Amino acid sequence: MVSKRVLAVVVAGCIPFALSACTKAPADGGERVANAAVQPPKPYADTGVINLCSAFTNPPRIYQHDGERVGAEFELGTALAGELGLKINWTQYESSGLLSGLIGKRCDMLIDEFADRAERRDKVWWLPSSYAVTQVVVPKGNPKQIHSFEDMPGKKVGVPDGTLAQDMVVAWNKKIVAEGKAQIDVVTLPNTRDMFQQVAAKNLDAAVGTDSSAAYYGALANGGIESGGAGCTSGTTDDDRVGFLIRKEEPELFKAMEKAMANLRSNGRYQSIFEKHGLGSVTLDKFGDGKPPLCAPGVKL
Repeated sequence: MVSKRVLAVVVAGCIPFALSACTKAPADGGERVANAAVQPPKPYADTGVINLCSAFTNPPRIYQHDGERVGAEFELGTALAGELGLKINWTQYESSGLLSGLIGKRCDMLIDEFADRAERRDKVWWLPSSYAVTQVVVPKGNPKQIHSFEDMPGKKVGVPDGTLAQDMVVAWNKKIVAEGKAQIDVVTLPNTRDMFQQVAAKNLDAAVGTDSSAAYYGALANGGIESGGAGCTSGTTDDDRVGFLIRKEEPELFKAMEKAMANLRSNGRYQSIFEKHGLGSVTLDKFGDGKPPLCAPGVKL
């Protein structure tokens, strides 16, 4: 069952015009940020500030609601900076401008759902943050007992037009029909919002979307929809995780953020952040070193 959104609380850190009150000199003569669980690289310790950037258009991961910046990844980015004892300067960019903002040094880390792409590994470090998971969503109570793609033959299933979810369900439908199973009644909707509204109204037996959209619209539906079962992946990439990006010439910042992420995972805060936003099933800790199961085994997209 997806949970309601909870507004993030920004973790305050040191402020640059009061640095002397926020830092102390360690034995090596550099500046050390007070209350930092992980020591930041010297340039960040000197200013006490890190520039984080996002498009803020991906509910419930990171977005704006009633003028407030909220979401699981917003809270996670805030918590990571807090581990380094740093204050955050948040900046919003169009999705298409995020990478140039990072390379151009206007951003120190990008907070959004980024896959680990080979073509940019020479430019950025990739910090895994969660899995990108597909979710089967059903009306409250799951009256048709649809928990996975395996349960869809003979059922009425909605998909958003032009999405990976649509491609998967259509390909799966062809496969099961060829195997002699009942055909899925695939209903294509213009957008995710309309699709989940149809699920809540019980005009669809199930729908397929992303974990993020399921959590967000599930909260808006006030209990009218729920997850049919565990999340699954398309199998279209070798690694179904997504993460944050840091400039390649900043290995010390990357190492510090790796340590910060490990701290948040070990103390339970990381999992708690995602659970508050209905994303507890897609965390790194949920799957450990494994991966979510394939949505449509045997289907090639």
